Amino acid sequence: MIWQDTWLGFSIVAITSIFLFHLFLTTYYIIDGGQLSIRSGFLVNIKIEISSISKVMKSNSFLSSPATSFDRIEIRYNKFDSVIISPSDKSAFTEALKNLNPSIEVKLE
Repeated sequence: MIWQDTWLGFSIVAITSIFLFHLFLTTYYIIDGGQLSIRSGFLVNIKIEISSISKVMKSNSFLSSPATSFDRIEIRYNKFDSVIISPSDKSAFTEALKNLNPSIEVKLE
C-alpha cells in the first residue's frame, strides 16, 4: 500500500515537472512585421498588432501568464486587453516595440 502511494506521488510530481519544463522551454516572444507573437507551449498562442499596443509597464502580478520569471511587464493593447510577459531584455524589447509604434507609453520603473 505504501509503495502504491509513493509511486502515485512520484508520478504526479514527474508529470507536473515535465509539463512545467515544457512550458518553460517553449515560451517565447517574436516581433515580426508589425505583430507581436506570444507563445507558451500548447496553452498560449497570442498575436497582437503592435499598432494596438498603448502601454508597456512593469508588473508585480502573480497571475498565471506566459512569463518564465516574476520580473514581468504588462502589455496593454486594444481597449481592455492585456498580457503579462517576461522578456529577458526588457529595455531592448520595449525599444523594438517603440520603433514600430512610437505612441506606446513605457513605464518600466
